[in-house]
Parts: sequence; C-alpha cells; structure tokens
Amino acid sequence: DAHPYEISDDALQSVRDAFGDDNVLISNLIYLEEHGLIKNALDYYLDGININIPELRITKDGIDFIRDDGGLKAILGIMTIRLHDETLCELE
Repeated sequence: DAHPYEISDDALQSVRDAFGDDNVLISNLIYLEEHGLIKNALDYYLDGININIPELRITKDGIDFIRDDGGLKAILGIMTIRLHDETLCELE
C-alpha cells in the first residue's frame, strides 16, 4: 500500500513481528530480490546485512505478481497464434 513511498515504521514493525526474526525476514527479502520482485532491499556489510527500508522498492514484476489479474505482464504477454485452414488439415 505504500508504493511508491517508504513503508511506515508501524508497517515495518508489523512485518518484522509476522516473521518473528530479522534473519527470517532477511532471508525472504533475499529470495524476493533474487527473483526480481523487489530491489534495494538490503545493504551488505562486513559485519552483517541490514534491511534498507528507505531504498526498498517493489519492481514491475512484483506488482504484477501481487495483482489479482496478473497486471500488465498478463495483458502484454498474450500471444495470438493464427492457423490457416491448410495447416489445420495437415495437423489432422
């Protein structure tokens, strides 16, 4: 609901509470980032990984994934194939 703005502190705390452990949350953020559904989620340091809330963004693929109708990807990804009568006869 925050897109394109930063998530609120209360919303972030709700997410943290749902995962119960920052390591579990970080693992899931890595997974989503590797699949291209979010970006800029994490900052990597020598002493660990931090969640980068100010820069965390959902991608176009992430939005399409959570939309009930599949988003623009579903619309733009439709392929129309035309078969001529002769082709259908040959397939029979």
